[in-house]
Amino acid sequence: MSRYMLLFSLGPVQVFIAQTRKTRDLWISSLLLSKLMEAAMTNIPGQFVFPAQRTVGATPDIPNKYVALFPTLADAELAARQSQSQIAACWSYLCDAVYEDVVKPHGDNETKRIWQRQTAFETMFEIYWIVRERKPEQVYHEWLKDANTLFAARKRLRNFQSQDEPGIKSSISGQREILHTSASDQKSIKAFWLELAQNHSSMDINLDGTERLDSIDIIKRFVMKVSKTSTIPALSTPGAFAQPFPSTSSIATASFVESLLAGKIEASILQRWRIATPKPLSSKGEDATRDIPFLKHAADKNGELGWLLRRDGDLYFSEVFSPRRLKKDYQVNDLTTAEQLGHHGRGALRALLAAATAASLQSPTPYYAVIQMDGDRMGILLNGVTSQQEHESLSKALSEFAREIAGDLVEKNYPGRLVYAGGDDVLAFVPLSRDVAEAGQPLHVLELADHLQDRYHQKVVHALSEPRDERRVAGITASTGIVIAHHYTSLSYVLRAARLAESSAKHQYGRNALVVTIVRRSGEQTRVGCQWRYPELRAEGQPIALFSHFWRWFKEDRLSPTCVHLLLSESSTLVGLEQRAQQSEIARVLQRQFAEEVTPEVKKMLGQIADDLVRLAVAMDEANNGSEDDKRSWTVELHADQRRYGLVEVLGWLLVVAFLTRKEQE
Repeated sequence: MSRYMLLFSLGPVQVFIAQTRKTRDLWISSLLLSKLMEAAMTNIPGQFVFPAQRTVGATPDIPNKYVALFPTLADAELAARQSQSQIAACWSYLCDAVYEDVVKPHGDNETKRIWQRQTAFETMFEIYWIVRERKPEQVYHEWLKDANTLFAARKRLRNFQSQDEPGIKSSISGQREILHTSASDQKSIKAFWLELAQNHSSMDINLDGTERLDSIDIIKRFVMKVSKTSTIPALSTPGAFAQPFPSTSSIATASFVESLLAGKIEASILQRWRIATPKPLSSKGEDATRDIPFLKHAADKNGELGWLLRRDGDLYFSEVFSPRRLKKDYQVNDLTTAEQLGHHGRGALRALLAAATAASLQSPTPYYAVIQMDGDRMGILLNGVTSQQEHESLSKALSEFAREIAGDLVEKNYPGRLVYAGGDDVLAFVPLSRDVAEAGQPLHVLELADHLQDRYHQKVVHALSEPRDERRVAGITASTGIVIAHHYTSLSYVLRAARLAESSAKHQYGRNALVVTIVRRSGEQTRVGCQWRYPELRAEGQPIALFSHFWRWFKEDRLSPTCVHLLLSESSTLVGLEQRAQQSEIARVLQRQFAEEVTPEVKKMLGQIADDLVRLAVAMDEANNGSEDDKRSWTVELHADQRRYGLVEVLGWLLVVAFLTRKEQE
């Protein structure tokens, strides 16, 4: 009988993942942590309760913690030490392989010294583990609760080892010293990075030597190129790190490419585009065409257009065709060649965009979205399991959601890409909206996020033991933050904004909520939030269903987004009116801005939509639980940090929806 419970975790997660500049760095950071946890669980003889899956799938989907049961204290402690040793061996192998392949040919003893200091396992990672004995007659959930309490106390006793990092700091982490040789003057440092960069492509590192990295940055950037075979099980799969990941530009334009692959544009226009963007502009290799699986599948169905996937998304924006950008991004160093490529490229792009407009397709947008979802009160849910069987059932449900459901929604039903799905948490990069979709597929990022949280709820609820406590069922929710950002905005900034949006959904909007932040290139931001469902509202009046009406109308030019700006300008007056008066004024503005004849049927429909907007605003106000004194401090300013009236929040949401359908490039 198993009497000892081992809880084991690897960190720090957020710090390790957040220190990235390219989307590929972010992906590799997540994959590295998952692979290290796979190594931790390999050949451990205990009875695993969590997670259900102990090998990494196509996407990083292993959490950074495991729970296993053992018959004796000695077995549990031995397993913890074995896990730590296996993580260290896996990390050491990767560090050595990258150093030998990438750094050693250009470094000296000083370079090696910096490398060893920064990659030391003891200072790089935080390993925590505890073992808790099961008391006689103790029920399982009390045992688990005791173990989690002890584990939390252990994590508060941080193993802090200070590390001196002198000299010039990495341009990514800003914390660790850059790699250099014993000659540390500026001229020698520049020569070191220029020499190192010349052996790689601009997809890997800036070729002008301006990107100066530390050891951890280099590992993230080049571990995918490690070709050396390994006997470590977690690394034994050929090309374990070699999966391609799209740029933010390719994510932003994925929906436009989806439309091109669907045959919406005349063949002669596409052929002109193909001829105008030859190598080196068609820079992606065959493997890289798999970076957005949805598009790869669409291209395979239409083999004649597969060449579109060899072009990065930045080519759909005219500024890339300047000689300066062609030299920097595509190594077109000859000015005459650059000018010719730019001339033909801009002309072909104008023709392509004109054809897209004529076909009623949305122009490629420079904005993309990051979805960050996290289950609410997961610790409370797991501490409240009624039995080991229910714990294992929940563990299986979380693994299946991460490996099957999240991946299918983001990558098979939408042209996006998962960064990780660790059970109750998801991070994904997706385009804002689409022109074409099969029945049941999400049409825009808000629908996709709604599908994710809904499928998560269904999957986890189904794993609860019968009979199901309604309070536990109601508590199985997820909060999501979405950031919409320009493809040139700093990735680290976008990731911080996504974490802040998800935190705001939990703490400002009361969990079971969605917060969206638009980060415009100008620096202006719009942030709105709401709960996923309000029990007093009809199905068609729930937030995402209601906003989707406006998305279709804006996209089809049936309703002008001017209506939103007009209503926002009236918001200080509107919030003081009775609900019926609010509904009447909103309906009047909608009718004035509706592109079609306002027949009695249209008037009735718009009246119902206006009523739904007012009812949603009231539900938001009631969810705030504000007293009359509190309400006096609410604001009608959409961009203020303080709490807003529900009607202002609703109009802010319509502004976000209008942004999803924007037709101009910025």
